Amino acid sequence: MGRFQLGMEIRFFYITFIILSIYPVEAQNSYSLNFDGEADYVEVPYGSAMIANAGQITLSGWVYPRNTNSGWPDFDAFFGFRNESDADFYLLQLDNYKVEGRLRVPGNVAYTVVTAAESISPDTWYHLALTYDGANLFVYINGIEAGSTEASGQIINENVSLTIGRLVFQTTNFDLDGQADEVSLWNIALTEQQIQDYMYADLTGEAGLVGYWNFNEGAGDIANDAGGNDNDGLINGAAWSTDIPFTGGGQCDSSEVELWNQCYSIENTTELDLSNRGLTGEIPPEIGNLTNLTYLNLQWNDLTGSIPIEIGSLTNLAWLSLYFSGVTGLIPAAIGNLANLTHLDLQWNGLTGSIPPEIGNLANLIHLGLGTNELTGSIPPELGNLTNLTSLRLNSNSLTGAIPESICGLDLNWSSSSDFNISNNQLCPPYPSCVENYAGEQDTDNCTQAAIANETFPITYSLYNAYPNPFNPFTTLRYDLPEDAMVNITIYDMMGRNVKTMVNSQQNAGFKSIQWDATNDAGAPVSAGLYLYTIESKQFRQTKKMVLLK
Repeated sequence: MGRFQLGMEIRFFYITFIILSIYPVEAQNSYSLNFDGEADYVEVPYGSAMIANAGQITLSGWVYPRNTNSGWPDFDAFFGFRNESDADFYLLQLDNYKVEGRLRVPGNVAYTVVTAAESISPDTWYHLALTYDGANLFVYINGIEAGSTEASGQIINENVSLTIGRLVFQTTNFDLDGQADEVSLWNIALTEQQIQDYMYADLTGEAGLVGYWNFNEGAGDIANDAGGNDNDGLINGAAWSTDIPFTGGGQCDSSEVELWNQCYSIENTTELDLSNRGLTGEIPPEIGNLTNLTYLNLQWNDLTGSIPIEIGSLTNLAWLSLYFSGVTGLIPAAIGNLANLTHLDLQWNGLTGSIPPEIGNLANLIHLGLGTNELTGSIPPELGNLTNLTSLRLNSNSLTGAIPESICGLDLNWSSSSDFNISNNQLCPPYPSCVENYAGEQDTDNCTQAAIANETFPITYSLYNAYPNPFNPFTTLRYDLPEDAMVNITIYDMMGRNVKTMVNSQQNAGFKSIQWDATNDAGAPVSAGLYLYTIESKQFRQTKKMVLLK
């Protein structure tokens, strides 16, 4: 069974819904309509005739609500039909930022979906869609299902106007304080994927499209039916606006970052959920400019390439998931910069190389998921520093060597496979006492000696990458000594000149580290640039590079 096939079977356990404001650059879009909440609206006479006797219906469009207290009787209408007897199909903002979608058919039979509180928020563009497939009624927000209910019947009344920015309940007008754009009506039920595909597109007479008001005129009191069906609307009081949900045909400005043909505000984007969007290609390194991000979800996509090192610039990030996203290559050590991270899920990908020890710097981490990849090497003892961890999943990789004793200091439920799983690796016994009964299936064919790695006795000499790197002005140099030995660690400039001797003494075996403060042997600060650091001990010699920034 392939990665995609198996993923499809478990996909529904990982649905996450987050609202975000996005600005794509695909369709041409120049204007929207602004409604002041005081009797501004667009009317398409006899609009219900477009979907009368249809077994399926879709109504969609972009909205920018401004009302901060949309409680009764101050509900805000978005668009649709409403006659309170036999022809309702509309979207409406209720109190607590809930969205109501309703279908009413002959016999005064109504079916209603109300989304969760705070499904939307003021001063943000959202794409809304209401679909009826003959058996169920769905509300979608930004292309993601936000609620549904069973429904049946057909609207047959052909005389009810389609209105945008106003709906009437008895003698009360629900007038929109906000903006609307790209409203469309269909006599078919669009799927979630179709809604996502059409959200940013210029519609040109697609199958089932019966009305399309894109408000690109920019002047006048007629909203033309851009779908070619001549169902034009009359604009009553609403004003033209150049504030639009997406630009189209242009480039992001200097205050924005473009990701997958969409522009995101560097200052205002704090949550980004692009899960299950069919994204392809590599993760753009520009994502590192969204430094106010606290939530990033790219799971369930078809990405390629490696995780960009720039991800380490998102220092406000608390939640990061690339679960089943398709990424490959090494896990960048820069992930260790994300000091606020509580959730890191990189499972079900093609990641290779070793687990970077820098992950041990993520002191706030609660969940760490690296399972079902192609990771090799040993489990770094630095994972024992993650004292807030409650979930650790390293299963189904090719990890080798001994299990570090340090992980026994973690407060994990060792017996729960959902909280702790290291099975299906090549880890060698004997195992630390905390995991002795929970190591799961291991391939031990290549285990040549019984040893448990711990902070006192490393197995081999090692010199690690400086962290952070680049740095200013401090960086830490880590090294392992498997035995007592004379050790020399020296920093050189690119001309080979001695800059500073960090260590020149006899040392006991163990896991070691030392910090360099970017000064020379005289205690004076050194200039920015590339430096080499070398360790020599007995027959072991190794050199690595680091970059000092100023």
